[in-house]
Amino acid sequence: SRLHRAPSQGPSRAPSQGPSGAATPEVPAPPPVSPLERLRGALASAQRCGVDDVLLAKAEAFLRMQESKKQALQLTVSKMGSAFERARLCNDLSCMKQIKEQLISLQGQGPEVDRLRRRVHNAIEDAKGHLRVFCRVRPLSEKELDMDEEVVVRMVDNMKIELPRNGVFTFDGVFAAGRQEEVFEECKDLVQSTVDGHNVTIFAYGQTGAGKTYTLHGTPQEEGIAGRAISELFQILKRFQQSSNAARSFVVSASMFELYRNRLVDLLRRPEKRAKSPPCSPPCSPKLSLRSSESGLQVDNLAEEEVEDATQLKRLLSRGLAARTTAPNALNAESSRSHLIFTIKVTRT
Repeated sequence: SRLHRAPSQGPSRAPSQGPSGAATPEVPAPPPVSPLERLRGALASAQRCGVDDVLLAKAEAFLRMQESKKQALQLTVSKMGSAFERARLCNDLSCMKQIKEQLISLQGQGPEVDRLRRRVHNAIEDAKGHLRVFCRVRPLSEKELDMDEEVVVRMVDNMKIELPRNGVFTFDGVFAAGRQEEVFEECKDLVQSTVDGHNVTIFAYGQTGAGKTYTLHGTPQEEGIAGRAISELFQILKRFQQSSNAARSFVVSASMFELYRNRLVDLLRRPEKRAKSPPCSPPCSPKLSLRSSESGLQVDNLAEEEVEDATQLKRLLSRGLAARTTAPNALNAESSRSHLIFTIKVTRT
């Protein structure tokens, strides 16, 4: 499996349009007013209007308490920022991860918390590398065991494997074979990078029967990376929405297509009744074509569907997988016969 996190190009935003449909310049939003500033203004108005002194005293006491909490939070964030800088200079990933978890627990208590959380998160991902390669060695199948096959790969440690006559190979991590949740844990933080505005790619490659589909999509009982990433994505978005300062919303959409015999097939438009047979007849959907744009390669005429929650997105994923071209082979009764690309787009509005 290979993971790639591209540098941030800023979060994707929905463009504004004028009456004719042409894009219009965005008007800068006024700076947000904090709840404490609004409360001070309300107290000043109440004093001018002659509100009861007892009520004013209670409100002023509440205001002082909130200001005290804000000062304490600023001091905490400042200390955590200093600790982060020390950990970053020493490349102490363990310490940076602890700081990140503490900042997540404070999320929603102020913009300075989110800014520092982003810095810490990006520093952790940068320390891991923008491009990471992992190796997963699957166990022998029942058929292979019946044929008295033997495992020839030796796991040296959690980053190296050894093959007879081929030597030792080093990766960013090795799973032999590892549980699904262990594999996902290595790329879990990339979901946060997506919400923060980075382009992220996770893909698997290997020979037929190596376990690529199982690793990425799993089974209903053992979800793969895709299903777990979907759950993680909506948990992150839920935390954002519950934050007291999160005056923003997100739109999640997805598309899925396969490359089969040098032809692109839209799996969200293709009828499911043709799912298990090769697409020998002309596709029912418009012809897909690739073109270059400022944001990279785009697929024209590709269906893209918006979803409201993780359940809807998982159903969409299952629908696309059911339409994928498969055929039996010596290792797998339903072997995937195409290259599959499943894209999740997160747009901040």
